[in-house]
Amino acid sequence: MSFRIYTLFLFEYFRSHKLGAFFALAGISLGVGLFISTGANGMKAEKSLTDFAMGYFQGKYKIKISSSLGDQNLPVSLIHDLSKDPSLNWIVKIAPRFQKEVVLNNSIRGVFIGLDFLKESDEFLYKLETQNSGTQNTRDTFSSVFISRSLSQKIGASKVDIRTNSKNFSVTELIVFDTEGGSILMEDIESAMERFETAGNVSFLLIQPDEFRSEQKRILEQKLGPDYRVETVEDIREKSGNALRSFQLNLLVISFISLIIALFMVSNTMSGLYVSREKELGILKTMGLSAGHTFSLFISQALFLGILGSSIGLGLGFLFSKLDFFSPEATSVDLSYLKTYNTVPISTWLLGLGIGIVGSFLSAAVPSFRAGKISPVSILRESSSGTYRTNEFRLLSIGLLLLFVFTCIAFFPFRWKFPIFGLLGIGGIVVGFTLCFPWIFKIFVIFFFKLLERSDRSFVFMKVGLEEMKNQTLRNTLTSATLMLATSLVVCLSILADSYRRSLNDWVEAEFPAEFTIINTANLAAGIQGGVPIHLLNELSQIPEVKSLDGFCVNTRVETDRGNFTIHAYTFSTHDREDSPERLIEAENEILISSNMAYLQNFNVGDSILIETKLGKKEFKVRGIKEHFFSERGTIMMDIKNYEKFFGLNGYNSIKIFLKKDADQRQSEESISKILAQNSFLKLLNVKELRELYTKGVDRVFGILETLKTTAFIIAMLSLISSLFHNLISKKTLWEFSNIWGPTLDNSEKFC
Repeated sequence: MSFRIYTLFLFEYFRSHKLGAFFALAGISLGVGLFISTGANGMKAEKSLTDFAMGYFQGKYKIKISSSLGDQNLPVSLIHDLSKDPSLNWIVKIAPRFQKEVVLNNSIRGVFIGLDFLKESDEFLYKLETQNSGTQNTRDTFSSVFISRSLSQKIGASKVDIRTNSKNFSVTELIVFDTEGGSILMEDIESAMERFETAGNVSFLLIQPDEFRSEQKRILEQKLGPDYRVETVEDIREKSGNALRSFQLNLLVISFISLIIALFMVSNTMSGLYVSREKELGILKTMGLSAGHTFSLFISQALFLGILGSSIGLGLGFLFSKLDFFSPEATSVDLSYLKTYNTVPISTWLLGLGIGIVGSFLSAAVPSFRAGKISPVSILRESSSGTYRTNEFRLLSIGLLLLFVFTCIAFFPFRWKFPIFGLLGIGGIVVGFTLCFPWIFKIFVIFFFKLLERSDRSFVFMKVGLEEMKNQTLRNTLTSATLMLATSLVVCLSILADSYRRSLNDWVEAEFPAEFTIINTANLAAGIQGGVPIHLLNELSQIPEVKSLDGFCVNTRVETDRGNFTIHAYTFSTHDREDSPERLIEAENEILISSNMAYLQNFNVGDSILIETKLGKKEFKVRGIKEHFFSERGTIMMDIKNYEKFFGLNGYNSIKIFLKKDADQRQSEESISKILAQNSFLKLLNVKELRELYTKGVDRVFGILETLKTTAFIIAMLSLISSLFHNLISKKTLWEFSNIWGPTLDNSEKFC
């Protein structure tokens, strides 16, 4: 087949049908762009957790050693002990690191890092020196404080006020340096240790082996004992992935459904293309065009749409990944850290491009194969009659069979890291419903024809559209399937978000019956835990109107033998209702877990879980299961006194204040406010304000779902318009309107 035929048949169509090509390209571009943005943001979130755990400047370091006793509890003398051990001659370099999360300018979250500039890589030091050459010598460089460019742009000032739970100080004359990811302040480790008064201890050690081997971790664990924690880079990556897996899967599934909607639109476009070119196809086949060449003609148009649309989608995906509108939030990831990463992994680019192109090929395979197999006489006969015979009942039977089989697969009681059975079940159910549409169309049309036969001629214009649906059921099936997917996605996400929001409000009323709650607004804005002083509990207890107090603490990075979870520690004694599961706790190693954690991790009452504490690994017993709306992976609940023993406590996230029944609420509020006046960052919230605070947090987390819902709706509308363009207002239908019904119908009826 000559290239001229390809050119005339392929590109001439797009030249003369610009609107149809635009709709197909728009659908593919949006679908691929959404898939790229969610995938990229998921990878960035995982990398942000890994970089934080490894101190950001990983280099060739493969092993991390930290203390089980908490942060800044690793003695520097350990470096000498490891270096002098002859059995550890595979260690090339040991680098100490200091790392602490801080609040900058009372609202921005950052990480203060101390590096041994003499010991760290020469390449990194050279980068710092060359960026500031001509202004400082090496000695000045060692005594300077550096700031990452992303953090510098966010702060926009040369002076930074830094605050932690125990220290407040300011830093001026910061030197900006470039790095991929992280809101970082950095200086020489000795200066950082002196500034934060760590008593000669560091946060962790990074080890560079001559050649990394898995048994090196076991060797170090045996030598160091239970007071130290040894982790490899792969261990940290796995924990980071586990911490985000459920949230990433939610985004992946939703974006994948949006991409399927777009590919349905490609198939719909190719079906419309077949109808609009059927006479030309009949002439070409009469002239000797083979089935293979016919298939190639149609599939090449789909590949053209797929390649061009996917390429545009890559650009849209990169743009979407930079916007807050498309950025996800989770309890374990800070959006401010996520935004500091600019690069998208090459694997994400290739996956998005491949899915768009391969999906376009597969979505056009059926119409292309049909075009290649049909005979010229059948094309011309069907073209003149406008009737395509379809065995709707057989398709219905196949569809119902698929619905039954894949519904069973979707509920198959097997759990794995990736919900393969659930995804297969959803895919099969979608295909099953789609195959049922032709029969549904037929019954729908027959029913309405019965009604129209009993009416006057004022509804005669509807017969044209109904007749089109009756004769061209397959051409309308993909449009209906696209709208079905989009509608179900929008309804599902709406119900999910609204249900979660209502449940959260009910939970706040049930779990937080306190009249007032104290929070630290600066820590809350920066996303850092703590900030409410411990001594405040004693001062508040002196107020006569106060009945009881509940100190509340959150730890989002708790490591267990089943993955990373969030711990909520609070005063169990304040929950004194008869049905409160907190009353079941008797021993210090007994805990409660959230219902979603029990379901996802197959926990039952009486099970044990090993948790990393400052005292080493400790076994805790699950005494009860409770509804708890916080972490998507699950939450462990522990009495605040037990938490302080096992993890230490530098400050509360909040303090709940319960008043006596006859207490004057206004007088109590004034008394509490006088105590809080000593710290401008502490704020007193009533029940309504607390509920609004939680609801706002839920809206931020579900904001990405609202974005996906809107995008899916836009893609579905594009599909509907594309279908109308190809099927309902084609040249043949317009000819029928103008010549047959034109004299009797007005413009509004023709539009309907």
